[in-house]
Amino acid sequence: FASAENVLQQGIDSRGEEMHILLYHNMGRLHRQLGEYEQALDFYRVALDEKRGLVSGDHPDLGYELNAMSITYERMGDLENAIRYAEESSRVRMAYGEDSPIAVGMILRVASLCAQAGDFDRAEELFLTAWPHIEANPDVLGMAANRLAGGDSEPVQNAVAFFARLLRDRGRHDLADSFEEIARKRVEES
Repeated sequence: FASAENVLQQGIDSRGEEMHILLYHNMGRLHRQLGEYEQALDFYRVALDEKRGLVSGDHPDLGYELNAMSITYERMGDLENAIRYAEESSRVRMAYGEDSPIAVGMILRVASLCAQAGDFDRAEELFLTAWPHIEANPDVLGMAANRLAGGDSEPVQNAVAFFARLLRDRGRHDLADSFEEIARKRVEES
């Protein structure tokens, strides 16, 4: 690990600003994968600050760092901050268009975090916002299942069951079964 970190740090020191952002992001990802969440957040913050210096206002590219921070907070068990950063990522990614798979996927990510936190009313509200886009592009639901099912904790399994019920309530047993299958496979892989 120290060797990989050293190579990345050398890359950070010797490259242009856009490369710095990518390298800081990757350093954050490396620390997150190692369970070093505070260090990961530090790198993501630097990447976000540098990216804000390159793009104007609420550019959708800011969503990558914001979402990475959300995932890190989720892994730390801090659902309040995970939701906060996911909502901000969702907001800036709306620039891609309300029906873009990225924007819809972020709405579903916020919904899944709300469900994990036990706020099922908000989760359902967000799900219903995304529903017309899910029907038009069911692959978006698979992306959400992959993001949601990163573990077998009780809140995650409750969220999977919640979304499967919402799908079945809308007569989409096929999507509910697919959603549960993707989630089950992710749990087996982790």
